[in-house]
Amino acid sequence: MLPYIKRLKESRLSEKDHTLVRILDDQLNDIMPPLIVRLSNAHVLLTPQEMQVVTLVKDGRTTSEIIFNKRLP
Repeated sequence: MLPYIKRLKESRLSEKDHTLVRILDDQLNDIMPPLIVRLSNAHVLLTPQEMQVVTLVKDGRTTSEIIFNKRLP
């Protein structure tokens, strides 16, 4: 999701739309740290490959990039 927000922030939008994108970005940045903590605590329940995918998602990779890099079925 974060790569898409970055693209929106860099695109030509109306002032109102830029404001909405900024609000969305701020809200996501507020909820991401607790989710990351939860995911890091969940490592006990995840396989090593699942943890690698979680890390890639956290780093803002797209689904296509993850599938290509991990060669997931």
